[in-house]
Amino acid sequence: MAAEKPAPAKVLYCGVCGLPAEYCEFGPDFERCKPWLRAHAPGVYPDELVASSSGS
Repeated sequence: MAAEKPAPAKVLYCGVCGLPAEYCEFGPDFERCKPWLRAHAPGVYPDELVASSSGS
């Protein structure tokens, strides 16, 4: 029997900065990414992180 190959990971890239959505907070402009993340990847960040301003 041949071993089954795992399926490739599906990565959601941010439509604003182009980084994987999980890394937007480390990108150049997280504030601009937040509206996109709320609309397209609501489960990636807790509401508190997306709702708060960076630095708070």
